[in-house]
Amino acid sequence: MEELETLAAIYPELEYDEATLSGSLEIKAAFDAVEVQFDTKHTVRHLPPVLLFFALPEGYPETKPPQFAPQCEWVDEEHTRQLCSDLEELWETLKDESTLFACVEMVRERVDDLFGLPQPLRLPEHLKNTILSHDTYADREKFAGMSFACSICQETRKGAVCTQLSCSHVACTACLQEYYSSCITQGQVELVHCVEVECKEPLEQEQLLEIVGQDSYDRFQKLLVKKRLEKDPNSVDCPRTNCDTLVFRKPGEYMARCSKCRYTFCVNCRKAWHGTYRGCVIDVPPDELLKHYLDADDEEKRDIEVTWGKANVETHLRRLERSEEDDKLFRKAMKEANIVACPQCTVPIEKSDGCNKIKCAFCLAAFCFLCGVSVASNDPYAHWRDEGGECYGRLFEGITEEELQRRGELAMMGVVEDD
Repeated sequence: MEELETLAAIYPELEYDEATLSGSLEIKAAFDAVEVQFDTKHTVRHLPPVLLFFALPEGYPETKPPQFAPQCEWVDEEHTRQLCSDLEELWETLKDESTLFACVEMVRERVDDLFGLPQPLRLPEHLKNTILSHDTYADREKFAGMSFACSICQETRKGAVCTQLSCSHVACTACLQEYYSSCITQGQVELVHCVEVECKEPLEQEQLLEIVGQDSYDRFQKLLVKKRLEKDPNSVDCPRTNCDTLVFRKPGEYMARCSKCRYTFCVNCRKAWHGTYRGCVIDVPPDELLKHYLDADDEEKRDIEVTWGKANVETHLRRLERSEEDDKLFRKAMKEANIVACPQCTVPIEKSDGCNKIKCAFCLAAFCFLCGVSVASNDPYAHWRDEGGECYGRLFEGITEEELQRRGELAMMGVVEDD
């Protein structure tokens, strides 16, 4: 029938049988969001469509109206009967080949208006799972067809291979799986959050499980518990290799015993328990580590204190501060005394007169007295001819007029002084 063919061209989802002149059409509601009330209130963006069954009897459209049977979980019988009555009245008005299309349009308008039902939509409890599951499924279908830029690989991907986090940011599922699994493997559980630079929103636990799998998720949970316990000042990791058990000591005591490997050790020096009458033999932390400790965050500082001993770290920090202060005083004294350290053997060298090209009496290295940099033996004066250098044209800087005059007289006599 031509009317059915025309309707199918407008609604590609229309299904019909030419032999029986009957069919069905799914009509989806178009709205931004609606509140639905079960035992609790929920906001959904999608409701199950109205499935409109129809049949065109013999005598349609002149003498017989089209027969409609709308089905929808969230529309009550009263509104369904009213819709069927209104559709028959519409046929009475038209009675031509545009009737079926006009009836479908009426149903579509009612669906978009949610049948004029008051909001929140109050629905029976047994529909809760159906309504919420449909909303989730429809969201996923819509998401799968969209394109997103992954903030990890910087590639544009379809939503079907992406994951939307609880904060609404999106990234490739494969990138998230690799990143979060790596963080968990390395014990960096504090990095398991949204991957956007400006967002630190934590992941929902169910979503993390779906991304990384059960094994990594179980390890993540154990690490979380361990991190919380590590904040206890009376907890310390077992120092034995391959035993990362968290050990608890009594407040104020230095002896601790691992519940897993039974190793008894000193929490201060982390070596085998040596008794209270014998002092700790503690390794000296490197100066670079101590400098890093000063700028580290609280968690990094605790890790360093656990590894090297808090008292040990504090002792060597004071030693480092004194050493650096001594170095500053020494360098200041050298500068005031017109002394520079040889860049090759570090022997302090004082310049009493002459130009700024110096030769070390111990290792014979030539260098610039102004900046302390070694100069080339094949062309040492190139250093002061370099227009881009800080010492350009300063070879004779600081030399007295008497000495310049003396050097000029010696040069006229053919005598060259070796600096």
